[in-house]
Amino acid sequence: MHTKEYYMLLLSALAVGFSITGFTVFTTPIMGLVMILLLAISFTLHEIFHRIEAKRLGYIAFYKINKMGFLLTLVSFFLPFKIIAPGEVAFYSIHKVPSIRDIATISLVGPLSNILLAVVLKITGIILAMQGINNYIIDLMLRIGSFNGYIAFFNLIPIPPLDGSKIVRYSLFLWFVLLVLSTIMFII
Repeated sequence: MHTKEYYMLLLSALAVGFSITGFTVFTTPIMGLVMILLLAISFTLHEIFHRIEAKRLGYIAFYKINKMGFLLTLVSFFLPFKIIAPGEVAFYSIHKVPSIRDIATISLVGPLSNILLAVVLKITGIILAMQGINNYIIDLMLRIGSFNGYIAFFNLIPIPPLDGSKIVRYSLFLWFVLLVLSTIMFII
């Protein structure tokens, strides 16, 4: 990654964390700041998985900010629903045209990373709750797990340029399974 790409990804990740955390950052500042950090990490992992998969498939890949998506992400801080679209991993090759399968594979690893992270956080939170661990930590894990479910769910909406639009073109069944899993992780 180049320095400019790091800055764009960091700025986007913080925008996502701030937007999803919402007014929690003002009502309970420590919890809000921790949530911003953890959500920024979740978003960063989502984008890094896209980038890694694109490179694994032989493409040149890089993260770039989408100015309108970035602005909508920030504005959604004030909305009851959150828009998570500050940028994307762009990829290309001088040797081949991306196949529908490659595009879908690169697209699905982002939401899948959020679904897996949600599962791990929620299961760990439940195990810790059964052992009587601090409620603050459990609450944080369950919230971040749900937010990861939301990030996956939002990205699976089948509207371009979101990941769901690329996955649904390749496999309606795969898209549906991921949508159901992300919904479960968001709701429970």
